[in-house]
Amino acid sequence: MGGHERCPELLGRDLNGSGDEFQPETGETGSGLDSAFTFPEGGFSMKSWLRIHRYLGAFCAPMLILFAISGSWQMLNYHKAKKDGSYKPPAAVKFTSDLHMAEDLEGPAKWAYRGILWIVAASLVTSSAIGLMMAFRLEPAKGRVMMLVAAGIALPLLLFLLAHE
Repeated sequence: MGGHERCPELLGRDLNGSGDEFQPETGETGSGLDSAFTFPEGGFSMKSWLRIHRYLGAFCAPMLILFAISGSWQMLNYHKAKKDGSYKPPAAVKFTSDLHMAEDLEGPAKWAYRGILWIVAASLVTSSAIGLMMAFRLEPAKGRVMMLVAAGIALPLLLFLLAHE
């Protein structure tokens, strides 16, 4: 099976904005950008990194979406009933928040559940690192990517520090 059968969505696409099309046989763009952030000889091709990123993303996405939604509910305290009885959270909100916090678990299933969460966390970190590597390898304007990464670090940190004055 040739590379284009395994990655048909990339065939002929200009992945780095340089006018060079993706080469399915090598997994490279042909522009030399694939040598940026190079891993040891015999490492993965860009096609392999894309596949790993896609599979880890597919594995992590359901839990990530669930935790993002339930975490936002928790941040706004939608998962807690008001003491005066004026608000009682819907069962789905309470259940997903309990699933997110996982405080009441017992027995062997507790450790199995936590093990899955560790696997999801490790997969998310790995997939994010691969995504950053691909962003730097495929984007010709690396300064733009670097500014976005710096903003993604600095903005939450700055807002956190301002909120703790």
